[in-house]
Amino acid sequence: MADQSKANLSDTHPDRWIKLPEVCELTTYSRSSIYRLIAGGAFPAGIRLSARCTVWREKTILAYMAMRENEAANQTEFVQGA
Repeated sequence: MADQSKANLSDTHPDRWIKLPEVCELTTYSRSSIYRLIAGGAFPAGIRLSARCTVWREKTILAYMAMRENEAANQTEFVQGA
């Protein structure tokens, strides 16, 4: 039931803030991988709310995932067309 209400919250609030554990769950990246990608400029940086609290906009993470999916599809097309 909790998962269903969480899904409903996401549907009604597409611009909600999410914390690192949910970012990890959505992307399947580890915490260290996310921070390494941020340092390299390859992942969206979070919004620092306080010294111990960083959040990400859910829509930003979903857009990042869509971009990566498109890049993977383009690479597949390039390899198949070669």
